[in-house]
Amino acid sequence: MDKIGASAQFGNSKERSGWLRGVAANRYVILVFRLILAAFFLTSSYGKLVDIERYSVDAVYNFGILPMALARPFGLVMPFIELLCGLGLLFGVLTRLSALVLH
Repeated sequence: MDKIGASAQFGNSKERSGWLRGVAANRYVILVFRLILAAFFLTSSYGKLVDIERYSVDAVYNFGILPMALARPFGLVMPFIELLCGLGLLFGVLTRLSALVLH
C-alpha cells in the first residue's frame, strides 16, 4: 500500500490526536468518567468498611508487600482514603488531588 493510501485509510496521526484531545477536553466526558470513577471507589471503600479487618487489613497483609507492623495501619487507613477521594471526585472538590492519590 502506498503512502497516500495508508494515510487515507487510517488518517494521519495529527487527526487522531486532535480527535482524542477534543474528547478529553469535553467537560461532559470528564464529568461522566469522574462520576464513574467516584462510584467505583465509593463502592470499594464501603465494602472494606463493612468488615475492615477482614477485607482491608488482611488483604494488605496477604499481599506480602508490607511487614505486619506497617500492613495493619495501612489497611486501617486505606478505606478512609478511598472514601475521601471518592467523595472528592463525586462532589468535584480537589479533583486533581483525588485523582493523583487514587493513581
